[in-house]
Amino acid sequence: MKCSKEIEENSDDEIIASLDIAQKQRKVTLKRLIIGLLCSIIGITAILHALKLFLTHTWILNLQGGDGPTSVFIAGKTGNFPPTVILILGGLMLTYGAWEIWKTNNHDK
Repeated sequence: MKCSKEIEENSDDEIIASLDIAQKQRKVTLKRLIIGLLCSIIGITAILHALKLFLTHTWILNLQGGDGPTSVFIAGKTGNFPPTVILILGGLMLTYGAWEIWKTNNHDK
């Protein structure tokens, strides 16, 4: 026959173990949510940049350090291939980010 003291010690250990598991799950959930949000933001930014390249077919780079008439600008034209690649990568990043956020909030496992 077990005494009540042994039963209480076992239940305390189980409670502590379940709290540790809950903390680890919370950390994993928070990490997934942050990764999902960052991927979504990067994906949206890439898609918008690709759409800008599709519309203008040009890009401009301003090298800092010069001011006034000594500023250095590098400009060029783009074809359809680079914006297409950026658009596809941005779409993949956005899809992955949305998937991670959906997996994080879906508790019907």
